[in-house]
Amino acid sequence: MSSSGSEPRPRVLRAGSSQVAFWIAVALVVFFTADAVVRGAWDVVLSWGAAGALIVWALWLVQYHSCVRLEPSRIVVQNLLRRHEVPWGRVEGIVARPQVALELADGRRLVCWGAPFPRRQSPRSADADARPSGHDEIVDALEHARAESAPSDAPVRSSWDLRALVIGVALLVLTVAATALTVG
Repeated sequence: MSSSGSEPRPRVLRAGSSQVAFWIAVALVVFFTADAVVRGAWDVVLSWGAAGALIVWALWLVQYHSCVRLEPSRIVVQNLLRRHEVPWGRVEGIVARPQVALELADGRRLVCWGAPFPRRQSPRSADADARPSGHDEIVDALEHARAESAPSDAPVRSSWDLRALVIGVALLVLTVAATALTVG
């Protein structure tokens, strides 16, 4: 909960199925690493522990870290190692075919890789026509956030996510070193 006078907490949109798949993969890596530790197979822990951490990092990057964050003055699109900060005033349109994309004032189109996918509607449901489709729900949430935003002429900023990149490179180096130690 936010205290009075502070900005509201940003709303983060992610694909629910990706989060589930990520946590299942984390559980599997932890289980197999713990199994090797319990069995005293330190060669397996050394050779596959770093590789497991690298795999978890890659899955985190693709399935969890990539997202869309709705803030009062902007939308932040995290696509793998790239972060795009787009003031709502620079968004000309929002489309969802099949992935959510922002049409920017300068003519560019920014695809939101981490945005949730629409839920499937049951064709048997009696009120299927009365409810908005999954795409409509996502676009409506983005349009609502844009309508509630304060006007801004700030530029669109794109940058590398250096923290995630450094962690990935460190895990890659650790994996190569661990493999070299166990193979050699």
